Amino acid sequence: MPRAPPPPPPDQHALRFTSFAPVGFLNAKNVASGFVKSDNQSWFARRPSEADRDQASEVKRRRLAGAEAEGEDVAPIETVLTAKPPTGVRQARRRPPPTEPEFSAKDALDRTIVIHPGSRWLRIGLASQVAPVSVPNVIARKRLPGYKRAAAEPAAPSHDEPSSRGGKSRATSDEASTPARPDVPGPSAAPTDTEMKDEHGGWDSDDPNADPDSLTAADSDPLTAKITSLRGDLRARMRVYKLRGQGNGNSQAATYNATVKPESMGEDFEGDFEWTTGEAEVWTGLHALRIPDPDSANYELWWPFLRGDLNATGYVSRQELLGDVSRIITDALQEELDIAEEELKEYAVILLIPDLYTLPYVRDMSDLLLRQLGFKQLAVMQESVCATFGAGVSSACVVDIGARTTKVACVEEGLVVADTRMVLDFGGDDVTSFLFTLLSRINFPYKEADLAKWYDWIVLEDLKERIVVLSEGDITLSLNDFFVRRPGQLTQKYSLRVYDDCILAPYALFAPRVIDFEQKRNDSKTSPRNPDVDENVDIGEVRETLAMRNSVRHLLAPAAPTNTLAVHAATPDPAAEASRKPSPALPTEGGGAATPTAGGAALPALPGTPAAESPAPPDGSSSAAAPQTKAATSSEVDVRRESSKLPLDVAVVESILAIVSGSPTSLAAEERVKKIATNLLIVGGTGGIHNVGFAVESRVAPALAARMPILNGVLGYVPCPREIEPEHLAWKGIAALGKLDSANELWLCREEWETLGMRALRERAFYWA
Repeated sequence: MPRAPPPPPPDQHALRFTSFAPVGFLNAKNVASGFVKSDNQSWFARRPSEADRDQASEVKRRRLAGAEAEGEDVAPIETVLTAKPPTGVRQARRRPPPTEPEFSAKDALDRTIVIHPGSRWLRIGLASQVAPVSVPNVIARKRLPGYKRAAAEPAAPSHDEPSSRGGKSRATSDEASTPARPDVPGPSAAPTDTEMKDEHGGWDSDDPNADPDSLTAADSDPLTAKITSLRGDLRARMRVYKLRGQGNGNSQAATYNATVKPESMGEDFEGDFEWTTGEAEVWTGLHALRIPDPDSANYELWWPFLRGDLNATGYVSRQELLGDVSRIITDALQEELDIAEEELKEYAVILLIPDLYTLPYVRDMSDLLLRQLGFKQLAVMQESVCATFGAGVSSACVVDIGARTTKVACVEEGLVVADTRMVLDFGGDDVTSFLFTLLSRINFPYKEADLAKWYDWIVLEDLKERIVVLSEGDITLSLNDFFVRRPGQLTQKYSLRVYDDCILAPYALFAPRVIDFEQKRNDSKTSPRNPDVDENVDIGEVRETLAMRNSVRHLLAPAAPTNTLAVHAATPDPAAEASRKPSPALPTEGGGAATPTAGGAALPALPGTPAAESPAPPDGSSSAAAPQTKAATSSEVDVRRESSKLPLDVAVVESILAIVSGSPTSLAAEERVKKIATNLLIVGGTGGIHNVGFAVESRVAPALAARMPILNGVLGYVPCPREIEPEHLAWKGIAALGKLDSANELWLCREEWETLGMRALRERAFYWA
């Protein structure tokens, strides 16, 4: 029998001091809780926004003011009982109730600035304005004694900058005083008689055996062959629409232009420029471009934005680049909106970023706006989402034709589908340069034109806006006037006759073989990544998308074979050997990416079609190094660069079909792609070309129907609202964000940025990443 426990001491009781039992250690091998394992469980994610706090304080103030007006006692209750208060104490003055609210939706829009930076223009303005103010995104600085511009380091092949026509690269030339322009393809000399005959021969010919791409005199000039090919495409489209051209239209235009003499205008001509003649250290915007001769005035021009990123060409440090960006923004606010830099702490700012953004760009711009410029709060939105807001649709395929790039992305219910984003390495500047090449071949009367000079560049830009069309029915022998304004000279007026050049110039968007992409490499570098900044925050940044890979899959090697292939390598199957033969691809000219063809049409393969495999070794042996060789070949292809050379219509097709790449036959996928294909939205400066919507729709619709038969007759073009220009649609669409209740969750305050940095921005703007 066990012994009984000893009795407790007489000074102690047998009762426990507490009924709570101590909790043991948690078994870390069997944890099902997600407490404090994500950023949305932090204090930052649960704290109310500044707008909510302001609204709560305003409601409380009105409630207290209303209680005082009714005579109620709103004083705090004393916790200590006192005697009767002494007499003669002066009562506190009661505040009268407000007659109208101090803050309204209009006040919020007046205190919100929307910034949309681009390669050529900075669109900035108050959210309450009808349209933004467009300021040239350039800054001119005085050169210091002994200054020599830093040469650009070789950049990745996918980030290129065109050099100026007829001169050195902007990154290596010490005398680069004007913005880099796309290279003007081909010579500008007048065409020969044989060339003119090839160019406009066959307009009225009904012979089906006539070869529209006859290259009689084109062997010595590859560009002539490409232009002749474009004219053949134009004749084919006109034949489909039962249209007939004028056989000698180009000859008549060239003959007339050769006899044109300039007409000098008077000194009091209203269209003259006000040239910049001061000696300031820094000029921005139009003042920088209107310096008569930047080289002789010892000025250097800088363009800090390029292709949706910061242009680090020629800059020696990141802070120097951001300093120029800050100066351009503050000068635009001061001169155009009359907002001083000291007042920015009272304003909120909305920044439009590209669909295919980079982490350094978002981080640098956010830090610049919140910390250096001192804005009250910041919201970040993607351009395609803003464009759909402006058009009044929730799902669409957005095509943004800018100055340097053309971007394609699909938006579904207010969010960009990440796999559908594509960036093409040509835009409106390439159309302007190609137009100048075409006009030079019909005796352009302004013989001294040089696109490296700004005042000559805007002459071609004005002509492009007035004469360029994409409607085959508008081709006619037309007469146009244009003005040339040169510093120190009177304004001169020229006459110009054109025929089909007005439609061949924008054809470069659908036939980029006329663009020399090899001239647009390694002339720029993007914003460098700061090694001292933690970039472990995922905001959805990618370099390649599914649409890009699908568009160049004919250039990629197939996936590495499994071990089963090595087992059966000794006994090859004839059917398998036939399937390994690569499918033919159409070779392109001018550095353009090759696209898979089917029946002569430049269309990629149908969904679900296996990619073309590389041929087997000639000896039929199965070596272990074969899969490694294929993988190396696949890694050598720069997907982003090759996909940037595609025609615009092919890029739109690949972007739309990337939505259903995983399950092309499911009913839900079909409904998704139908909903997006119904709304084709074209924005950007070049998106204002007459009939551009029909030109894109007529090329994309047959290709979509061939790839996915359920899309036959589904594609529809959505024009921009009549009162909004295409280049302003994205800016206007997001301008009304400040008065929406749902926008309170998107604002990022300065204190939050200083505390959490990119983690805070990810929770506010990139919550879907």
